Amino acid sequence: MMALAPVLRAFFTDRLMTQYGASPRTVASYRGTFKLAAVAIRSATSAVTAAV
Repeated sequence: MMALAPVLRAFFTDRLMTQYGASPRTVASYRGTFKLAAVAIRSATSAVTAAV
């Protein structure tokens, strides 16, 4: 199974900032949203966050 963290990191740094010219605040907002989603998934499924 592929680790999600490196994929998300590449998405935030390469795709959003480089290709779309997103501001650092936009990237931070997206990153925070993914963190909240991981917590919600963990609580809903009783899964370990690192495994999500």
